[in-house]
Amino acid sequence: MQKFEPGQLTLVAIVITENGPLAMVEDSVGRGYVIKNGTEIGRAGIVDSIADNTVVIKQRYKTTAGEERYNFVEMLLKKEGEKQQ
Repeated sequence: MQKFEPGQLTLVAIVITENGPLAMVEDSVGRGYVIKNGTEIGRAGIVDSIADNTVVIKQRYKTTAGEERYNFVEMLLKKEGEKQQ
């Protein structure tokens, strides 16, 4: 999953299991991948949380002063019949 940045993936399903939540994402050609909390995505991202309709990815970056900061990217699950953006 490290070859994909969050913007290159579409969230298509979330399943809550007794071992924790799982999510399915698709790339631009429709290939599916299962992710879970802790899955690394992109160069500096990691799946931070999976909820009923959202996956949050925590991306690490450094400021020009060398401080480590985090950016959070939210992937939303679209309702059936709703178009993906």
